[in-house]
Parts: sequence; C-alpha cells; structure tokens
Amino acid sequence: MDVSTREAIAHYNLGNTLADLGRLEDAAASYRKAIAAKPDLIEAHYNLSNTLKDLGRLEEALVSVIKSIKINPIVEARELFVEITKKIDVNTWDRSLVQLVINAILEPWGRPSDSIQIACRLLKTDNEFLQILDQSQDSNAEDLLTIISKKDFDFVTLLRTMLCSIPIEDAKIERLLTLLRFHLLKVAESEILTNNQKEEITPLYCFLAQQCFINEYVYFQTTEEIDLSRQLRDRLTKAIEEGSRVSEYLVIAVACYFPLYSIAEKLLNQRWSNNIKDVLKLQIQEPLEELNLRASIPVLTSIDNQVSLAVQSQYEENPYPRWMRLPEKSGKQLLNSYIQSKFPLIMFRRLSDDLNPEILIAGCGTGQHPIETVQRFHGAKILAVDLSMSSLAYAKRKTIELDIESIEYAQADLLKLGSVNRTFDVIESTGVLHHLENPFEGWEVLISLLRPNGFMKLGFYSELARRDISRVRELISKAGIGSSYQEIRDFRKQLLEIKNLKDYGFTTNSSDFFSTSTFRDLLFHVQEHRMTLPVLANFCKDHNLNFLGFEIDSSVKKSYTSRFPNDPSATDLYNWHIYEKEYPDTFLGMYHFWIQKT
Repeated sequence: MDVSTREAIAHYNLGNTLADLGRLEDAAASYRKAIAAKPDLIEAHYNLSNTLKDLGRLEEALVSVIKSIKINPIVEARELFVEITKKIDVNTWDRSLVQLVINAILEPWGRPSDSIQIACRLLKTDNEFLQILDQSQDSNAEDLLTIISKKDFDFVTLLRTMLCSIPIEDAKIERLLTLLRFHLLKVAESEILTNNQKEEITPLYCFLAQQCFINEYVYFQTTEEIDLSRQLRDRLTKAIEEGSRVSEYLVIAVACYFPLYSIAEKLLNQRWSNNIKDVLKLQIQEPLEELNLRASIPVLTSIDNQVSLAVQSQYEENPYPRWMRLPEKSGKQLLNSYIQSKFPLIMFRRLSDDLNPEILIAGCGTGQHPIETVQRFHGAKILAVDLSMSSLAYAKRKTIELDIESIEYAQADLLKLGSVNRTFDVIESTGVLHHLENPFEGWEVLISLLRPNGFMKLGFYSELARRDISRVRELISKAGIGSSYQEIRDFRKQLLEIKNLKDYGFTTNSSDFFSTSTFRDLLFHVQEHRMTLPVLANFCKDHNLNFLGFEIDSSVKKSYTSRFPNDPSATDLYNWHIYEKEYPDTFLGMYHFWIQKT
C-alpha cells in the first residue's frame, strides 16, 4: 500500500468516526482530504455526498454523488442520487444531469416515481419546452401541437422516458398532453374522413398512449372528445371484426382513451412498428397474462364483511398502484442486522434465528411492497395477501417478470387470517388497517399471527397531516360526487380551477393526484380512518408492543432530537405528538413505524 493510499484511508476512517459523533462539518473535511490523497476512493466520495446531504448542502451533495457515480456507479451511490434529486431544485437545462435522471428512471436506480419530480423540473428548464408549454395554454394551438409531435427537440428523450414510466406529476404538463391527445384524435378522424392512411405514426403519440394507460385515463375529456373517441373506438372494433386494414393512427388514438385489451386483442396478430408493439404489450399482452394468472392464485379465506367487500370492489376496478419498474437492491441483510442499522440506539430482542424469516405482507397491492421486502432480507419467505384478485394478478406477473420465486400470493381478508394457522417472524401492513371497519380489530388479528419477539411494520394515516384531505372529502360528500371515471376526471378539473387552493393545496400537489387509482384512493376511498400518536401509543402499551421508531427522513429525526434532546432514540410518541402539532406536515405520507412483540 503506497503512502497516498494509507493517508487517504486514515482520513476516511477519521471522517467516519467524526460522522458517528455527529461532527458532520469535520467529517466532510476529512473525506475531502481522503479524496485529495486518493481521488478514486469511492467510499470517501459516497460518504462525503451523504454527509453533505445530511448538512442540507444539496447542491454540493449532488456534485459529489455524480463524481462518485462516474468513478463507480455502485447501487448505494445511485440510490443516494435519487434521494438528493427528490429534494433539489434546478434552474437550468443540464444535459449530463438529464441523462442521469433518464438512467435513474429506466434502469431504475430507485422507484421511478422518486425521480419524476426532478424530471418535471428539468423539463421546464428547457427554453423550447417552456415556450411550448406557455403557448399550449391556448386551446387553439393546433399548429403548435403538430410541430411538437413531429420535431425532435432536445427535451424529447426525457419526455418520452417520463411518458412510458410513471404518471407525470405536473398540472401544466398534463394540460399540454391533454391537448396533444385531442389533437391526435382529430388527426385520426381526418385520416378516416379523407381515406388517406399515413405511413407510420409519430413516436411521441405512442409514448402518450402508454402514459394514458399508466395513469388510467385520468385526463379530463370534453363532451366532444368523449363522443369522437367512442366513434373511433367503435370503428376500430368493427374493422378488426371484419378483418379490414387498421391504421396506426386509429389504433393509438383509441389507445389514448380506452385500454386496448378490452376491445382489440386480435391486434397482437398483426405486424406493427416497435413503438406500436410497446403499446400493445402494455395494453393487451400484459393484461391478458394477468387474466391467465388469476387461476393460479389460491383463496385462503372468504370475504363477507361488508366494508371488506366494498374495499375489494374498489381495488378490483382500480388495482393500486400501477407501476412499471423496480430497482434491484444490493446486499440483502439479516433481519436482526437490518433492525439494528435502522434503529441503532434501540434495545430490542434479537430473533434467535433470522436466516430464513417468514414474513407476512398483509395488503400487498400490486406487488411493489413484497418485492422490495424480499430484496431487503436475506432468506426471506413471504406470504403476500390482498382482497383484490386484480391486484394480486398484477403483482404475480411483475414478480415472475423479475424472476423472484420466494413470494407466495393469495387472496384473503385480513380479519380472517387467524384461520390459516400460520405465524410469522415479521408482519408488514402499511396501507390496510386504516381502511378496515375497525382498525384495532385488524391490528389484534395481526398481533395474534406474530411470533414472540417478532417485528411488525405498520402504516397509518395521520389526522393532522391529512387535514386538507379531510376538507376535500367533506366537499365531495356534500356535493354527492361519485367515483366513476368521468366523475373523477371532472372533479380533478374542478380542483385545478379553484383559484384559492389554500385549503386543498396538499391534494393537488400530491403524487396521488395524477392517476385514477391513486386519486380514488386519496379522496374517494370507501373507508378511511385517521389516527393520532397518543392513540397509537396507548394501543402499543396495552398490547405489550415495543415501539422501535419511525421510518422517516433523517432531517426530520435530527430536528426532533434537537427539540427533545432527552429522547435521543426518538421513541417517545407523546413527544412526537407535540412535535407533529408544531410541524403538522411531518407525516404527510403516513405514520410508518416498526414495533416488536414482547
């Protein structure tokens, strides 16, 4: 080992010690000295990026983590890039940053939804796109829409990546895409009226059709659009039945308004360009695979509780959420080690054997949760249950696609899981209990299935954090608005047009606003309870559950421990209640926390 390497490692180790002591500025200085001595010391680059992020110096952290990725794109660095870019603002178009964001979405480096906001911000720093966005607010900008669909602008690759990956979370961009879709509809109608079929459709329209399917046709439709789209759908159906030649423009125009699997399965048998094939795979082939998989999913319990049946009906209609890609996690951890790393200041009872933990995911939805869990824990064997067979079939298709074999899917009502005669080392249920008729009854069922010293990860809605949601739900209830597709589209438009959004700001800014299933889950759910921390604290005390801690951003935890220095482990839920009242947006997502059965 040469002198510079020894010097670099000494500074690196000192940096780690200083970071552990909370001396972040000094730690950052030591990491910089390590990098100066050995510029390719990847660990020093990564730890410097993390330290700068914890210090709130996000611009410096971003520069540092990009250097780290260029030296060696380790999984941890790519994940940190996603975490930093979720919080950072950008003011100029940066080609190299754009390419990294595209890679982060497509490979992916995290959930693509974690990168959609930075993608939207970057898109709106491109001068040509900004000009188009401004001009498109004029609904008569037909010439502009034609130009957008045909010309290759600098921003097109980023826009296409976004369109085929995740619902786009920006109301202005949505407005542009809504107009572009209507423009396509009229182009397809013109093609039919003039009997002049174009050679090959513009690729951007194919990506738009993917976006419309991914967001479950959430965009507003005028009466004229509804009538015209139905006419073209009927024309497409008739042409397929008669075996007539079908134009690409007609297929994609219809695909922007209706899922093709419901009307046009025979399209799979015809020759198409690759862009069309991608749309048909998404809208026909994959839904048919899910339909075939349903028969292979066992039913563990009956479902007869009226609230459970209503919730099941909602998720059969709108499986939640629709997702495209997940990253592969590196370095699976043993369960005890994971809990220790998550909550280093907590005393907990270690499982005597955590080599092959048996895990229950109660309410697995469309599979993101169990897949991420099986990628996290060494030797994990998972039973993932849900009310909705549509969600389970989606989850199983994606699990097969990722070549994962250690997840067992089954349909069951959480309230009846006691009848399966199985117990588990870990139970995770982060989106179900607050949708039960009695959340605490369901929680007690899960406790009965948890082995002694077993761990439980739960999620509940916060009464304080969802105050905006409560106002909007009250508005919906008073107006008697239903949850049909058209009513959801109309109500979204109504919310966007409210001039004073003070009382509804969280709703329209939420990522859940931008797809039908998530919007319905956010505002139209058939059953929702919201909790307070003292209520959760009392339940844990009454049932001998040891609260281990929240899964929460490190900056929030740092702020909390500054406010309550006598609670360094951040486990006093009554203190957290005080903190939440002072900062009511702390748990905008949910209370996500771990407990242990003692």
